[in-house]
Amino acid sequence: MKQRIITGTIAGIIALLAILFLPTFAFAWVVFAIAIVGLFEWSRLLKLAMPAKAVYLVVGGITLLLVTVTMLMGVKESVDGLLVVYIQKHPLFYGLLAFMAIFWLFMPFILSIHARRPVAFLVNREFLFVASILTLAALMVTLVTLQQSVILLLYLILLVIIADSGAYFVGRKLGKHKLAPTISPGKSVEGAVGGIVLGILYAFVAVLWLSGGENPILMTANKTLLIVNFVSLSALVVIVSISGDLFESVVKRHAGMKDSGNILPGHGGILDRIDALTAAAPLFFVGLTFI
Repeated sequence: MKQRIITGTIAGIIALLAILFLPTFAFAWVVFAIAIVGLFEWSRLLKLAMPAKAVYLVVGGITLLLVTVTMLMGVKESVDGLLVVYIQKHPLFYGLLAFMAIFWLFMPFILSIHARRPVAFLVNREFLFVASILTLAALMVTLVTLQQSVILLLYLILLVIIADSGAYFVGRKLGKHKLAPTISPGKSVEGAVGGIVLGILYAFVAVLWLSGGENPILMTANKTLLIVNFVSLSALVVIVSISGDLFESVVKRHAGMKDSGNILPGHGGILDRIDALTAAAPLFFVGLTFI
């Protein structure tokens, strides 16, 4: 536990400093590096042998590199160097985020079926080959874009952390009914509900504060509608973040691994720390465009 706390504190401080102080170009390459580590961890989970592993890493690496370079070109082409409008109008980027948002919206239903009887495609190697690359690419686009609206990026990250922590502590205290015993025996229905409720409360307080500022994404004449939409979106994001965690648990269980890696002492791998955020990020970004 001590090692876990130390690692988490150091990683959290480094992440916060990067988000707050790195320029977009530097931040994009930091996110790219994290995604590459995630790619290597995925290759372990997929149990790929050579030459399939090399093909996966090359295809995934080139894809993530192209995404990064294209985003940075978008910074130069955008008005005032802001990415959000560029991403929203770019058919490939926005299409990717919309596709992944829909993918994660359906995941709770797919996982509920998988908990009763195995859904074969969830652990299909070809499916995971593509899905893993797309999820990392979508996460990269969301993080880099929202860093320019830093308060929204911090809000998203804190939302996921609060929901996850709430689920953990409520589950430990009140958990009696298993959420998905065949997938992740430690998670309870009570914990999930607790995480969702805490996420909603946090969203309500946050939107009251954010709507009083000058963030153009949250500026509207109808404040009541904004609050309802923002809190509803946040609740969906929390539910999807739980699904992201469970999805990785399915893959790890199939691979016979407890953690995706060991790069973070006490925490496991990069994927173990970003699984919930990976699912939450594209839905949050796409949802903001409808608020």
